Amino acid sequence: MIADMMVCPTDGEGRFYWDIPDRAAVYQASADCIYTQAFHCESGLPVYLYPTQGADRMNSQRVEYYRQKYREYGNKDRIPRAVAYHICGSMGALLDGHHKVCAAALEGELVRCLTIIPFGGFTYRVDGAGKDRTLMKQNAVFAGIEINFQELDGRIRKELEMEEERHRNAYHGVNEAAAIENGPLVTRAWEPEYARCACRYPDAEEYAEILASGMKDSRSITDEDIKESLLDCSREGDERFSALLSLLTIDGDSRLKNVAMKCIENRKDYGLQKKAFRSLLQLKEDQEVEEFLIRYLVEEPVVGDKLRDLAYSYFEEP
Repeated sequence: MIADMMVCPTDGEGRFYWDIPDRAAVYQASADCIYTQAFHCESGLPVYLYPTQGADRMNSQRVEYYRQKYREYGNKDRIPRAVAYHICGSMGALLDGHHKVCAAALEGELVRCLTIIPFGGFTYRVDGAGKDRTLMKQNAVFAGIEINFQELDGRIRKELEMEEERHRNAYHGVNEAAAIENGPLVTRAWEPEYARCACRYPDAEEYAEILASGMKDSRSITDEDIKESLLDCSREGDERFSALLSLLTIDGDSRLKNVAMKCIENRKDYGLQKKAFRSLLQLKEDQEVEEFLIRYLVEEPVVGDKLRDLAYSYFEEP
């Protein structure tokens, strides 16, 4: 399957996607399922990226070229697509478009990406009862996308059944993971703006919260939803409010500033407050945000408080 989708220019850990470590690492986004704080188990689409080119291939002129394209095109559908291949969990290997992804990150945009999603197997249902019980194929699974098996063309159904058999034979007898050699992957020092822009996007757990909330984007969030979320202090309410903050941040929604400030003032959950501060850090040179943070620093004289450190960081030189 080839899916035309929006992905983040990050690795699911809060880092810019091309800023990878020098050694093999475990990524949360590589997990098939992620448990949220409210114990929802979510699996989804490949919305994070891992580079397939060395960082020494980085060309700032190409990045600037694509940044201009983002600014020129009011309709983001016209932006040239990147191409990725789903490897596991919510992670895709970026095959083409490394500079397009850099440009998207610096512009605070999601990346338009044509993602190749291999067939992942079937889901089944049980028909009948007792000795007449029969397992019937229900859906064909492609990452987080499930397609009704019976609605597929007959040739495609047959090909998928053959593919499942090939998978079964390929993994038969394999009992240990292939060795991975460490290598010199870090070939350049990334500019600070790449690290800063990565904070705008949700990490893998926050993405799972968005899936659990059922919200698709900030346009689906009404002012009434925001009011209700601010008042709901249950575990589920905290998770939904966290997802709401993520979506407002990703989309650059104009309501983000007021929602983040109200969260800091009214919600006591440390994780939510930290996330709200991170959202405000994106709104540089905003007088209202500056006054709010100064007031917070004056009225909350707790030495060593990590939230105070975040508030201070707003005023630091880049």
